[in-house]
Amino acid sequence: MSFDDGFGQDLARIPGGFVVGVVFALALFGIGEERAVAVVAVVIASKLIAVGLIRALTLWRQGGTLADLQVPGVEADGCA
Repeated sequence: MSFDDGFGQDLARIPGGFVVGVVFALALFGIGEERAVAVVAVVIASKLIAVGLIRALTLWRQGGTLADLQVPGVEADGCA
């Protein structure tokens, strides 16, 4: 049984929807727009860094290298 009406999925596809939502939510707490955008930038950057580090650690623990991360059927120069 699902209670999803599809609205959440449409909202997630709006470019910048997360930024706008966080700025709006922080404005409700009295935080200025400039500071809210800075908070969003820090959150997004920390997420990207954390995901990159976890992926690098996982690749290293699996014994893989960056050279192993190629799309099958694509040459090293990017041409098929």
